[in-house]
Amino acid sequence: MYAKCGEIGNAELVFEEVPEKDTGLWNTSINGYGVNGYENEALERKSEDASKQWRDVSRAERVLKQVLKLEKETAGDYMMLRNLYTTIRRWGDVEDVKQTIKVYD
Repeated sequence: MYAKCGEIGNAELVFEEVPEKDTGLWNTSINGYGVNGYENEALERKSEDASKQWRDVSRAERVLKQVLKLEKETAGDYMMLRNLYTTIRRWGDVEDVKQTIKVYD
């Protein structure tokens, strides 16, 4: 509501007070900056969202376990996890996933 009224400072205070931010809150914050002429801040906020969301290793591992319960295992199921491990430099885990993927080659 604050961002819609051009009160981006107050909108930021509300954003910062929320302990667990969902996708809707991130999108509202990014949009609020953008429509009020703060393009750089909108891009910065977007990169914060991408890095936090895409580096959530525990979530990715949980998702993979659920996928494997639902369908036949394939090498592609492990690619996202391997890429995530690479991004955060968990080289031992990268090698483990590579070995798992080789089984499907």
